[in-house]
Amino acid sequence: MIDCARAPGSTIINKESGILASMQSTDSGCGSTASPWLIEAAAGQRINLTMLDFGSSGSYNQGRTASCIQYGFISERRLGVNKTICGGNGRQQAIYTSATSSVEIALTPTGQEPAYFLIQFQGRRINTLKNRIFNFINMLKIKVYSS
Repeated sequence: MIDCARAPGSTIINKESGILASMQSTDSGCGSTASPWLIEAAAGQRINLTMLDFGSSGSYNQGRTASCIQYGFISERRLGVNKTICGGNGRQQAIYTSATSSVEIALTPTGQEPAYFLIQFQGRRINTLKNRIFNFINMLKIKVYSS
């Protein structure tokens, strides 16, 4: 197990998809504000983040107005974006889609009771003109090198 409390700094995850667990962060110190998760997708990809909140149920939220139980923060430093991760608003919710290929996640559950949740991340390719040009150039490089 990684012990992030002893080695502060970002914990880098270079995977196309995966799951971050609140209890894993609590136990290891990884994913805290001192040692946030840094998720890096492939160039040209965006990252979808979805939360499964086990402290939230359909009946729990019926008749309630939207509120925010702070579970952490998402940031894209290159863009200066910081977003609060809010729990208590349903079992499963899409919480963020990045504009770049990397995001930092710092989990900071507050309150007396521990917060039980998962954050699923999934890289996805965006088909923009810039990406098509990038792919075309790479294809040309492959043809030149393989000739």
